Amino acid sequence: MGAAGLAVSLAITLAGTAASVSSQRKSAREQEDAQKIGQRQAAIENKRRIRQAIASSRADRAATIAAGQAQQGGFGSSVLRGAIGAADTQLASNIGFARQTQAFNQAINQRLQASSRAQTRAGIFSAVAGLPGQFGLAPGDIIPTLGNV
Repeated sequence: MGAAGLAVSLAITLAGTAASVSSQRKSAREQEDAQKIGQRQAAIENKRRIRQAIASSRADRAATIAAGQAQQGGFGSSVLRGAIGAADTQLASNIGFARQTQAFNQAINQRLQASSRAQTRAGIFSAVAGLPGQFGLAPGDIIPTLGNV
């Protein structure tokens, strides 16, 4: 292959590698955007679950108070306080669990984004490292070959 053919092949290979690198970067950005949307969706769902838990707790509290008022004597008031305390404890536990789950999901998404970026970098380095192979050269052979052109 003459110098002109080598130059054309080099230009085509470089253009292909540049397009590949650009596509990998775009893909990584799209994946990160999708993960961010997923995080926002999970946060909204988590808030909804917390609101539902609060609403359920309020309904349980109202039912407990109504049942306590229907009972006669002092025993009903201590049972009532205990039932309300248990309901409040359960609500706090449910909210804590929902927040903890959200924190884990955020950590998982951050790790997935870091993994995606690392894969993109690896693909770019692989594409660049493979350039000499496109011409049947070992990576160390490329500099002396270009110097002889």
